[in-house]
Amino acid sequence: MIISLDESRIRTIEQVRAVLDGTGTLDLAPAGDRYTRYGWMATVLARLSYRQLKRSGRGWVRRFLQHLSGFSRAQVGRAMQRWLTSKPLCLARRRPSNAFARRYTEADLDALAEVEQEYGRLSGLATVVVLRRMYREHGDERFVRLQHVSSSHLYNLRRSASYQLRHTVRTKTRSNRKAAAIAVRRAPAPDNRPGFIRIDSVHQGDFRGRWGVYHINAVDCATQCRS
Repeated sequence: MIISLDESRIRTIEQVRAVLDGTGTLDLAPAGDRYTRYGWMATVLARLSYRQLKRSGRGWVRRFLQHLSGFSRAQVGRAMQRWLTSKPLCLARRRPSNAFARRYTEADLDALAEVEQEYGRLSGLATVVVLRRMYREHGDERFVRLQHVSSSHLYNLRRSASYQLRHTVRTKTRSNRKAAAIAVRRAPAPDNRPGFIRIDSVHQGDFRGRWGVYHINAVDCATQCRS
């Protein structure tokens, strides 16, 4: 059942209180878009002479507008404050005159997803190099715009929702049984290759409560194995 409430005859605070008492338990669905509802709020504020009301009366008007408009308490409060300063209650969102046009199309995202499926998720700088080579060395016309993409903007493309629908990187959960070896002391395994330095420490021992000397031995691992 649809009920239409005509509140155009409400002109006093007593009538506002009566409406709130009668409809307090009802969930009212506001009609119209947000701009229409803001315009209705300006009409109600002018009709009830909101500037001449005392504090208690203004509180009833706030609750009345919040109950019938569907806006939150904060939204209604900001709208009422703007009305008192003779400002429009709601500013239409418009695109700024100096906004940047979209440079990379859906076809560019398809080409980028194909590259990352083939080469994997490389770093931004490495991926940019691949995109440039695809056009400049291989002559692939699909990368005519992507050849100019920067590594920083490449990450913006990766984070976009339209790109994630094309390519998403998923990693498997690592098992707890194969924990990384951290702070494990063990001899290196250089396979008889020079250049691997082995660090050993030998404690000379304490003497009569005084700390002894620690000797640090740094030697080539392959040389140590031969000795």
